[in-house]
Amino acid sequence: MTAFSDYSVQIAFNLIFNAVCSFFAGILIVWGAIRLFRIEESRWKLFLLSLPFAKILWDLCIRGISATSVIYAGIDPLNLPPRSQTLTIGAGATKYGPVFNVVFSARTQDGGRFSTSFADYLYSIEVNHLHPQAPLFFLGSVVGVSIFLLFRRIIAIIRFEFKRKKWRKSDEPVASICLGRRSVDIYASRYFKGTPFTGGIIRPYICIPQDAFSRLSQDQLGAVIQHELGHVKKWDLLWTLAVQILGDIFWFVPGYRFLSRKIDRLREILADEFAVKSGAKPEHLASSLLALEEVSVGQFQSVVYSAFFRERKILQIRVSRLIGGKSAGAHRRKPRFWLRLWVTAWTAGAVMIATFGGNHDVKVQEFPGWFEDVLKSLGF
Repeated sequence: MTAFSDYSVQIAFNLIFNAVCSFFAGILIVWGAIRLFRIEESRWKLFLLSLPFAKILWDLCIRGISATSVIYAGIDPLNLPPRSQTLTIGAGATKYGPVFNVVFSARTQDGGRFSTSFADYLYSIEVNHLHPQAPLFFLGSVVGVSIFLLFRRIIAIIRFEFKRKKWRKSDEPVASICLGRRSVDIYASRYFKGTPFTGGIIRPYICIPQDAFSRLSQDQLGAVIQHELGHVKKWDLLWTLAVQILGDIFWFVPGYRFLSRKIDRLREILADEFAVKSGAKPEHLASSLLALEEVSVGQFQSVVYSAFFRERKILQIRVSRLIGGKSAGAHRRKPRFWLRLWVTAWTAGAVMIATFGGNHDVKVQEFPGWFEDVLKSLGF
Protein backbone atom coordinates (compact mmCIF):
# COMPACT_ATOMS: atom_id res chain seq x y z
CA MET A 1 0.00 0.00 0.00
CA THR A 2 1.27 3.47 -0.83
CA ALA A 3 0.48 4.80 2.63
CA PHE A 4 2.81 2.19 4.09
CA SER A 5 5.61 2.42 1.54
CA ASP A 6 7.77 4.95 3.39
CA TYR A 7 9.53 2.48 5.69
CA SER A 8 12.07 4.90 7.11
CA VAL A 9 9.42 7.29 8.46
CA GLN A 10 7.19 4.51 9.74
CA ILE A 11 10.02 2.67 11.46
CA ALA A 12 11.24 5.85 13.16
CA PHE A 13 7.67 6.76 14.11
CA ASN A 14 7.09 3.26 15.49
CA LEU A 15 10.24 3.17 17.61
CA ILE A 16 9.81 6.67 19.04
CA PHE A 17 6.14 6.45 19.98
CA ASN A 18 6.35 2.90 21.29
CA ALA A 19 8.65 4.33 23.98
CA VAL A 20 5.40 5.15 25.80
CA CYS A 21 4.43 1.46 25.71
CA SER A 22 7.88 0.41 26.90
CA PHE A 23 7.79 2.82 29.83
CA PHE A 24 4.35 1.71 31.01
CA ALA A 25 5.33 -1.96 30.74
CA GLY A 26 8.30 -1.29 33.01
CA ILE A 27 6.28 0.82 35.46
CA LEU A 28 3.56 -1.81 35.90
CA ILE A 29 5.98 -4.63 36.66
CA VAL A 30 8.33 -2.63 38.90
CA TRP A 31 5.49 -1.10 40.88
CA GLY A 32 3.95 -4.54 41.31
CA ALA A 33 7.24 -6.02 42.54
CA ILE A 34 7.78 -3.19 45.03
CA ARG A 35 4.28 -3.65 46.43
CA LEU A 36 4.40 -7.45 46.43
CA PHE A 37 7.72 -7.70 48.25
CA ARG A 38 7.14 -4.54 50.34
CA ILE A 39 10.51 -3.07 49.40
CA GLU A 40 11.48 -0.15 51.65
CA GLU A 41 13.50 2.95 50.78
CA SER A 42 16.90 1.57 49.79
CA ARG A 43 19.43 1.29 46.98
CA TRP A 44 17.60 -1.88 46.04
CA LYS A 45 14.39 0.09 45.43
CA LEU A 46 16.36 2.78 43.61
CA PHE A 47 17.70 0.17 41.17
CA LEU A 48 14.24 -1.25 40.52
CA LEU A 49 12.81 2.22 39.86
CA SER A 50 15.50 2.76 37.22
CA LEU A 51 14.39 -0.29 35.20
CA PRO A 52 11.62 1.52 33.23
CA PHE A 53 14.29 3.89 31.87
CA ALA A 54 16.43 0.92 30.87
CA LYS A 55 13.34 -0.67 29.29
CA ILE A 56 12.98 2.27 26.88
CA LEU A 57 16.58 1.97 25.74
CA TRP A 58 16.36 -1.83 25.51
CA ASP A 59 13.28 -1.79 23.26
CA LEU A 60 14.58 1.11 21.18
CA CYS A 61 18.17 0.02 20.60
CA ILE A 62 18.21 -3.76 21.08
CA ARG A 63 14.72 -5.23 20.76
CA GLY A 64 13.78 -3.01 17.84
CA ILE A 65 10.91 -4.05 15.57
CA SER A 66 9.86 -7.66 15.13
CA ALA A 67 10.51 -9.28 11.78
CA THR A 68 6.83 -10.30 11.75
CA SER A 69 5.66 -6.69 12.05
CA VAL A 70 3.07 -5.27 9.68
CA ILE A 71 5.67 -2.64 8.77
CA TYR A 72 7.82 -5.14 6.87
CA ALA A 73 4.76 -6.80 5.34
CA GLY A 74 3.43 -3.46 4.06
CA ILE A 75 0.04 -4.05 5.74
CA ASP A 76 -2.26 -1.34 7.00
CA PRO A 77 -3.90 -2.93 10.08
CA LEU A 78 -6.99 -0.70 9.85
CA ASN A 79 -7.76 -1.80 6.29
CA LEU A 80 -7.98 -5.50 7.13
CA PRO A 81 -11.38 -7.26 7.14
CA PRO A 82 -13.46 -7.46 10.35
CA ARG A 83 -12.39 -10.01 12.99
CA SER A 84 -8.85 -10.08 11.67
CA GLN A 85 -7.55 -7.97 14.55
CA THR A 86 -6.60 -9.64 17.84
CA LEU A 87 -5.88 -8.23 21.27
CA THR A 88 -4.30 -10.70 23.67
CA ILE A 89 -3.71 -10.07 27.36
CA GLY A 90 -1.82 -12.63 29.37
CA ALA A 91 0.73 -13.41 32.02
CA GLY A 92 2.93 -16.41 32.50
CA ALA A 93 6.50 -17.55 32.85
CA THR A 94 9.38 -18.53 30.61
CA LYS A 95 12.83 -19.95 31.32
CA TYR A 96 13.98 -16.32 31.62
CA GLY A 97 11.40 -15.36 34.21
CA PRO A 98 7.79 -14.16 34.43
CA VAL A 99 6.22 -12.32 31.54
CA PHE A 100 3.31 -9.92 31.12
CA ASN A 101 1.96 -9.15 27.66
CA VAL A 102 -0.71 -6.91 26.15
CA VAL A 103 -0.23 -7.45 22.41
CA PHE A 104 -1.98 -6.72 19.13
CA SER A 105 -1.80 -8.89 16.05
CA ALA A 106 -3.32 -8.89 12.58
CA ARG A 107 -4.30 -11.82 10.37
CA THR A 108 -4.49 -11.61 6.58
CA GLN A 109 -6.88 -13.52 4.33
CA ASP A 110 -4.17 -15.95 3.28
CA GLY A 111 -3.67 -17.00 6.92
CA GLY A 112 -0.58 -14.97 7.67
CA ARG A 113 -0.27 -13.46 11.14
CA PHE A 114 1.66 -10.29 11.88
CA SER A 115 2.46 -8.36 15.00
CA THR A 116 0.98 -4.90 15.39
CA SER A 117 1.82 -2.22 17.91
CA PHE A 118 0.05 0.81 19.30
CA ALA A 119 2.26 3.03 17.14
CA ASP A 120 1.23 1.14 14.00
CA TYR A 121 -2.43 1.95 14.65
CA LEU A 122 -1.58 5.56 15.45
CA TYR A 123 0.43 5.83 12.23
CA SER A 124 -2.46 4.40 10.20
CA ILE A 125 -5.00 6.77 11.79
CA GLU A 126 -2.85 9.79 10.99
CA VAL A 127 -2.26 8.70 7.38
CA ASN A 128 -5.89 7.79 6.63
CA HIS A 129 -7.77 10.45 8.62
CA LEU A 130 -5.41 13.43 8.87
CA HIS A 131 -2.86 13.67 6.05
CA PRO A 132 -0.42 11.25 4.39
CA GLN A 133 2.44 13.38 5.70
CA ALA A 134 0.99 13.76 9.22
CA PRO A 135 3.30 11.09 10.78
CA LEU A 136 6.32 12.88 9.34
CA PHE A 137 5.09 16.18 10.80
CA PHE A 138 4.47 14.69 14.26
CA LEU A 139 7.78 12.82 14.18
CA GLY A 140 9.66 15.94 13.15
CA SER A 141 7.94 17.99 15.86
CA VAL A 142 8.78 15.50 18.60
CA VAL A 143 12.40 15.08 17.49
CA GLY A 144 12.74 18.84 17.10
CA VAL A 145 11.58 19.51 20.65
CA SER A 146 13.90 16.77 21.94
CA ILE A 147 16.89 18.33 20.18
CA PHE A 148 15.96 21.77 21.51
CA LEU A 149 15.66 20.54 25.11
CA LEU A 150 18.92 18.62 24.86
CA PHE A 151 20.74 21.57 23.29
CA ARG A 152 19.36 23.93 25.95
CA ARG A 153 20.60 21.67 28.74
CA ILE A 154 24.08 21.41 27.23
CA ILE A 155 24.31 25.19 26.84
CA ALA A 156 23.09 25.71 30.42
CA ILE A 157 25.72 23.31 31.77
CA ILE A 158 28.50 24.98 29.80
CA ARG A 159 27.45 28.44 30.98
CA PHE A 160 27.14 27.25 34.57
CA GLU A 161 30.58 25.65 34.60
CA PHE A 162 32.15 28.69 32.94
CA LYS A 163 30.78 31.00 35.63
CA ARG A 164 31.58 28.60 38.44
CA LYS A 165 35.23 28.22 37.41
CA LYS A 166 35.54 31.98 37.01
CA TRP A 167 34.05 32.65 40.46
CA ARG A 168 35.94 29.74 42.04
CA LYS A 169 39.21 31.70 41.88
CA SER A 170 38.01 34.14 44.54
CA ASP A 171 35.93 31.71 46.65
CA GLU A 172 36.97 30.70 50.16
CA PRO A 173 38.27 27.10 50.48
CA VAL A 174 36.81 25.16 53.39
CA ALA A 175 38.35 21.68 53.12
CA SER A 176 39.43 18.94 50.74
CA ILE A 177 38.33 15.37 51.44
CA CYS A 178 39.69 12.22 49.80
CA LEU A 179 36.87 9.88 48.81
CA GLY A 180 38.27 6.74 47.23
CA ARG A 181 40.31 7.78 44.21
CA ARG A 182 38.62 11.15 43.98
CA SER A 183 39.33 14.32 45.92
CA VAL A 184 36.33 16.46 46.87
CA ASP A 185 36.97 20.20 47.17
CA ILE A 186 34.68 22.04 49.57
CA TYR A 187 34.42 25.81 49.38
CA ALA A 188 32.17 28.73 50.33
CA SER A 189 30.96 31.00 47.55
CA ARG A 190 29.75 34.58 47.79
CA TYR A 191 28.42 34.49 44.23
CA PHE A 192 25.96 31.60 44.35
CA LYS A 193 22.61 31.85 46.14
CA GLY A 194 20.60 29.07 47.73
CA THR A 195 21.53 25.89 49.55
CA PRO A 196 24.77 23.85 49.37
CA PHE A 197 25.14 21.68 46.29
CA THR A 198 27.43 19.04 44.83
CA GLY A 199 28.73 19.12 41.27
CA GLY A 200 31.32 17.44 39.10
CA ILE A 201 31.67 13.75 38.36
CA ILE A 202 35.35 13.06 37.82
CA ARG A 203 36.43 16.07 39.88
CA PRO A 204 33.59 16.49 42.39
CA TYR A 205 33.13 19.54 44.58
CA ILE A 206 30.77 20.83 47.26
CA CYS A 207 29.81 24.49 47.00
CA ILE A 208 28.31 26.23 50.03
CA PRO A 209 26.74 29.61 49.22
CA GLN A 210 27.63 32.32 51.73
CA ASP A 211 24.05 32.91 52.88
CA ALA A 212 23.69 29.21 53.72
CA PHE A 213 27.16 29.09 55.27
CA SER A 214 26.28 31.89 57.71
CA ARG A 215 23.06 30.17 58.83
CA LEU A 216 24.65 26.84 59.82
CA SER A 217 26.55 25.91 62.95
CA GLN A 218 29.70 23.80 62.71
CA ASP A 219 27.74 20.63 63.58
CA GLN A 220 25.06 21.42 61.03
CA LEU A 221 27.64 22.23 58.37
CA GLY A 222 29.43 18.95 59.00
CA ALA A 223 26.14 17.05 58.62
CA VAL A 224 25.37 18.82 55.35
CA ILE A 225 28.82 18.00 53.98
CA GLN A 226 28.39 14.33 54.89
CA HIS A 227 25.06 14.34 53.07
CA GLU A 228 26.65 15.74 49.92
CA LEU A 229 29.52 13.26 50.19
CA GLY A 230 26.89 10.55 50.07
CA HIS A 231 25.88 11.78 46.61
CA VAL A 232 29.51 11.83 45.49
CA LYS A 233 30.30 8.35 46.80
CA LYS A 234 27.29 6.75 45.08
CA TRP A 235 27.85 8.62 41.78
CA ASP A 236 24.34 10.04 42.03
CA LEU A 237 25.18 12.93 39.75
CA LEU A 238 26.09 10.60 36.89
CA TRP A 239 22.77 8.76 37.11
CA THR A 240 20.88 12.04 37.48
CA LEU A 241 22.52 13.31 34.30
CA ALA A 242 21.56 10.14 32.41
CA VAL A 243 17.93 10.34 33.57
CA GLN A 244 17.69 14.04 32.69
CA ILE A 245 19.14 13.52 29.22
CA LEU A 246 16.70 10.68 28.56
CA GLY A 247 13.95 12.94 29.92
CA ASP A 248 14.86 15.58 27.34
CA ILE A 249 14.78 13.02 24.53
CA PHE A 250 11.57 11.30 25.66
CA TRP A 251 9.82 14.40 27.01
CA PHE A 252 6.51 13.20 25.51
CA VAL A 253 6.31 10.02 27.64
CA PRO A 254 3.61 10.50 30.33
CA GLY A 255 4.85 9.85 33.84
CA TYR A 256 8.54 10.14 32.98
CA ARG A 257 9.05 13.35 34.95
CA PHE A 258 7.03 12.00 37.87
CA LEU A 259 9.23 8.92 38.19
CA SER A 260 12.37 11.05 37.80
CA ARG A 261 11.30 13.24 40.72
CA LYS A 262 10.49 10.18 42.79
CA ILE A 263 13.98 8.81 42.19
CA ASP A 264 15.54 12.17 43.07
CA ARG A 265 13.63 12.25 46.36
CA LEU A 266 14.71 8.70 47.16
CA ARG A 267 18.34 9.68 46.53
CA GLU A 268 18.00 12.50 49.06
CA ILE A 269 16.67 10.09 51.70
CA LEU A 270 19.52 7.65 51.03
CA ALA A 271 22.07 10.48 51.21
CA ASP A 272 20.63 11.40 54.63
CA GLU A 273 21.09 7.80 55.76
CA PHE A 274 24.68 7.83 54.49
CA ALA A 275 25.40 11.00 56.46
CA VAL A 276 24.05 9.46 59.67
CA LYS A 277 26.03 6.25 59.14
CA SER A 278 29.14 8.38 58.54
CA GLY A 279 28.85 9.99 61.96
CA ALA A 280 26.53 12.96 61.48
CA LYS A 281 23.89 13.23 64.18
CA PRO A 282 20.32 13.02 62.86
CA GLU A 283 19.24 16.06 64.88
CA HIS A 284 22.00 18.17 63.33
CA LEU A 285 21.00 17.15 59.81
CA ALA A 286 17.31 17.75 60.55
CA SER A 287 17.98 21.16 62.09
CA SER A 288 20.08 22.16 59.06
CA LEU A 289 17.12 21.33 56.82
CA LEU A 290 14.90 23.58 58.91
CA ALA A 291 17.54 26.31 59.06
CA LEU A 292 17.81 26.38 55.27
CA GLU A 293 14.06 26.17 54.65
CA GLU A 294 13.76 29.91 54.04
CA VAL A 295 16.88 30.19 51.88
CA SER A 296 15.94 31.12 48.35
CA VAL A 297 16.26 28.41 45.71
CA GLY A 298 19.41 28.55 43.59
CA GLN A 299 19.40 30.32 40.26
CA PHE A 300 20.63 27.41 38.14
CA GLN A 301 17.90 24.82 38.59
CA SER A 302 18.19 23.56 35.00
CA VAL A 303 21.82 22.60 35.57
CA VAL A 304 22.86 19.14 36.66
CA TYR A 305 23.92 19.20 40.28
CA SER A 306 22.67 17.79 43.56
CA ALA A 307 21.27 20.46 45.87
CA PHE A 308 20.97 19.79 49.58
CA PHE A 309 17.53 21.39 49.60
CA ARG A 310 15.75 21.36 46.24
CA GLU A 311 12.13 20.46 46.95
CA ARG A 312 10.19 21.67 49.97
CA LYS A 313 7.62 18.91 49.44
CA ILE A 314 10.05 16.32 50.77
CA LEU A 315 11.14 18.40 53.77
CA GLN A 316 8.64 16.88 56.19
CA ILE A 317 9.49 13.34 55.12
CA ARG A 318 13.23 13.84 55.55
CA VAL A 319 12.92 15.57 58.92
CA SER A 320 10.48 13.00 60.31
CA ARG A 321 12.73 10.12 59.23
CA LEU A 322 15.74 11.78 60.88
CA ILE A 323 14.22 12.79 64.21
CA GLY A 324 11.85 9.83 64.36
CA GLY A 325 14.64 7.28 64.03
CA LYS A 326 13.85 4.27 61.91
CA SER A 327 11.09 4.68 59.41
CA ALA A 328 7.89 2.68 59.59
CA GLY A 329 8.57 -0.92 58.76
CA ALA A 330 12.33 -0.61 59.37
CA HIS A 331 12.06 -3.14 62.19
CA ARG A 332 11.40 -5.90 59.66
CA ARG A 333 14.28 -8.23 59.00
CA LYS A 334 16.29 -7.31 55.93
CA PRO A 335 15.73 -9.91 53.17
CA ARG A 336 18.61 -12.29 52.62
CA PHE A 337 21.05 -11.50 49.85
CA TRP A 338 20.02 -14.45 47.70
CA LEU A 339 16.35 -13.51 48.01
CA ARG A 340 17.07 -9.93 46.96
CA LEU A 341 19.20 -11.18 44.06
CA TRP A 342 16.38 -13.49 42.91
CA VAL A 343 13.74 -10.75 43.12
CA THR A 344 16.00 -8.34 41.25
CA ALA A 345 16.70 -10.81 38.43
CA TRP A 346 13.03 -11.82 38.37
CA THR A 347 11.85 -8.23 38.05
CA ALA A 348 14.53 -7.14 35.56
CA GLY A 349 13.82 -10.13 33.32
CA ALA A 350 10.09 -9.50 33.45
CA VAL A 351 10.55 -5.84 32.56
CA MET A 352 12.81 -6.49 29.57
CA ILE A 353 10.59 -9.12 27.90
CA ALA A 354 7.22 -7.57 28.76
CA THR A 355 5.04 -5.98 26.09
CA PHE A 356 2.34 -3.39 26.69
CA GLY A 357 1.02 -2.65 23.24
CA GLY A 358 4.51 -2.19 21.80
CA ASN A 359 6.69 -4.20 19.45
CA HIS A 360 6.69 -7.97 19.90
CA ASP A 361 7.19 -11.23 18.11
CA VAL A 362 3.91 -12.64 16.85
CA LYS A 363 4.78 -15.96 18.53
CA VAL A 364 4.23 -14.26 21.88
CA GLN A 365 0.46 -14.57 21.49
CA GLU A 366 0.09 -17.65 19.31
CA PHE A 367 -2.56 -20.05 20.59
CA PRO A 368 -2.03 -23.79 21.11
CA GLY A 369 -3.14 -25.99 18.23
CA TRP A 370 -6.18 -27.33 20.06
CA PHE A 371 -7.38 -23.80 20.78
CA GLU A 372 -7.04 -22.90 17.11
CA ASP A 373 -9.31 -25.85 16.28
CA VAL A 374 -11.88 -24.66 18.81
CA LEU A 375 -11.87 -21.18 17.30
CA LYS A 376 -12.35 -22.59 13.78
CA SER A 377 -15.22 -24.77 14.94
CA LEU A 378 -16.92 -21.65 16.36
CA GLY A 379 -16.53 -19.85 13.03
CA PHE A 380 -13.69 -17.49 13.93
